[in-house]
Amino acid sequence: MKSFGTFLLTVLFVIFPPKAEAQTIEYGGMQYGVKVGTSAGIHCTERHIDVSAGWRFNRKHYLGIGTGYQQTDITDDADPTNGNGKVAFIPLYADYTYYLPFNAHSNDSFLLGVEAGGGYYPDKTPCKENYDNRFSPIIKAKIGLDFHIVKTLNLNVALGVLISDVAGIGIDIGATF
Repeated sequence: MKSFGTFLLTVLFVIFPPKAEAQTIEYGGMQYGVKVGTSAGIHCTERHIDVSAGWRFNRKHYLGIGTGYQQTDITDDADPTNGNGKVAFIPLYADYTYYLPFNAHSNDSFLLGVEAGGGYYPDKTPCKENYDNRFSPIIKAKIGLDFHIVKTLNLNVALGVLISDVAGIGIDIGATF
């Protein structure tokens, strides 16, 4: 599954190369991203790797689409035998990010964003009792920092609140180019 994400990102990068440095553009251009992260809640954990591609309208606005691979683990305290252990989840979501450049370091930004969409459990669901419900909506609000490294490469770190079958607070570390 990880090779599919790499393949998708490579194809998009070849078809739509980045136009200019992500933080300094005043016009539109393609932006790609990859991130890894984790979230934890009261009865659940998840780990994920995502790739995204979208349009950077200007220095402040980005809208894209993302997918990846997520591993979910939910425990049901009412019935501990109800959990299926670690379960695969494939998300597909729209990503809007608002960048607010710092005054002193205009290539670095504060970021706010939201990811919304849905996902599919290809093998089994996290809880045995709702085996028929393989689709799940997802919403993630994020807040973080975006640092310019070189040319089109930026490093970002964001805290997020995830609402889906897995509800919790997490962290993402990624790169955009």
